[in-house]
Amino acid sequence: MKAIRKTYALDQGLMPVKNVPTSGKWLKQASGVRKGLSGLEMEAVPTYPLSVSVSWPWPQIVNLTSEVIVIQSDGLYTVDGTWSLTSLVSSSVDDSTMWQFADFGDIWFATNGSVVYKRDIEAGTISATDSTEFPQVTSLVAFKKGQLVGAGVQSSWYDCDAEYAVWGNIGSETFVPDWKNEAGYRHMGIGTIYRCLGLADQAVVFYGSEGVAMLTPAGATFSYQLLSKIPVLGKNAMGGQAEHLYISSEGKLYRISTEGREILGYQSYLSELSSSLGRILYDPIREDYHITDGSLGYIYANKQLTEATRFATQLCVYDDELVGAFEDNSGTIEIQLQEHDSNLVGMKSIEFLEFGLKTDGTVTAAVDFSYQLGQEERESTWKPVNNSGFVYAGVTANLLSPKLRVSDPSEFKLDYITYSLKVTDNRIQNQLQAMSDGSWNVN
Repeated sequence: MKAIRKTYALDQGLMPVKNVPTSGKWLKQASGVRKGLSGLEMEAVPTYPLSVSVSWPWPQIVNLTSEVIVIQSDGLYTVDGTWSLTSLVSSSVDDSTMWQFADFGDIWFATNGSVVYKRDIEAGTISATDSTEFPQVTSLVAFKKGQLVGAGVQSSWYDCDAEYAVWGNIGSETFVPDWKNEAGYRHMGIGTIYRCLGLADQAVVFYGSEGVAMLTPAGATFSYQLLSKIPVLGKNAMGGQAEHLYISSEGKLYRISTEGREILGYQSYLSELSSSLGRILYDPIREDYHITDGSLGYIYANKQLTEATRFATQLCVYDDELVGAFEDNSGTIEIQLQEHDSNLVGMKSIEFLEFGLKTDGTVTAAVDFSYQLGQEERESTWKPVNNSGFVYAGVTANLLSPKLRVSDPSEFKLDYITYSLKVTDNRIQNQLQAMSDGSWNVN
């Protein structure tokens, strides 16, 4: 029988839910790549200008308006034009801590979860804030570049505690409520608040141990909206700017935008992340999200999830380039299609595989196969792919799952996978012949 050619454009990533039907376009594996506008691309490799060795999650680089800050486990450092470090403040923290900054140009504030520091760049000073004017909060943002908003109050501040949000007067460093009715505070009803993040300068979203809530400007104050009563995974399991991604305690990925909240899925992957170390880091150049706990890593790009082999500690933009520290894993790219029976139940053979591939790495391919649904898969011999992207597979089974491995690449782009399928089961050939005679139409 004549061979059937099947081509799969790689426009989807990992399966967002378990138990999807066979012969779909999802990937069983997509390691070391991100989803591009078309096909799969090599994961980003940012510039790393420091001479400091990387041991996840340190160091972290943050580019503020007027200076670059390097974060180590023992405190904050500034850098000069040669990226040499100068100690700014000593503050020992554990690996689960992520500093948060509220940037107002020559003045910025930073919290490590227990102490808030104020930095005056022109004066060359940094010190803990005055607790009579400024509550000690676990999280802090500069909202619309003119108002401080915080959450998780740790100090004595009116009747507030870790379940409260606080906000200051516009254009002021004080949180003390007064006759202007700008500064204020509110119980958010989501348990202990881990983090707050500005959402496209339109709102501030609060993530807590018992849910997610949002404050939106309403006149001189804020209006309240409860978004979810499902807890978040941990204190750093959220990130973004114009929109946010966050992970729930169940391991499900969610998106929050100005249009609302949406479930994305991927529980089978993200539920394995550490609740204390898991974090989401935003790539402002590609608008990707890097999700990692230092042992596992994923990339959410162009609305698809893939697996990372480099685990980010932090990401920022410096001189129009992505800058950050990554702890490398193997760097090997591995791609595998979901199981396919091509809607033909019975034996069929993959003869040739063709890859729409551009890379300088060493490329090999194989096929996982089984004879019936639910049976343990076997693996064919790995064979080298030639410079034209072809390889002879020579595998016969019912369910077939082609896969590709690229070692030591410095560039990579994969647009499609095509395989030549030949039916070998006489029962299928008879069925196809009957269908071609029109006998399938019983009416």
